[in-house]
Amino acid sequence: MLDNAIKFTERGGITLSASQKQDNRLNITIADRGIGIPAEHLPNIFDRFYRVDESRTMPGAGLGLAIALEIAHAHSGWIDVERAVGNGTCFTIILPEN
Repeated sequence: MLDNAIKFTERGGITLSASQKQDNRLNITIADRGIGIPAEHLPNIFDRFYRVDESRTMPGAGLGLAIALEIAHAHSGWIDVERAVGNGTCFTIILPEN
């Protein structure tokens, strides 16, 4: 996810943060000010080999988000995504207390 944030943010910044919530969940957030993800692509971004059309010129196989989600699931967690086309994307990895 950090690699994607770097690839798709030409200007602006990338923020990486971690916080422990009251219910002892760990939230790791990666936010960028890049091109964003169009809404119609959101249901598919965690599918293996899926790439948003605009990203096809970038290197990569479309596996990164699928692998990240599998790792989160292996730790009983999940990933939330918020997007604003033209104004960035924010991924939050949520890992419960084990």
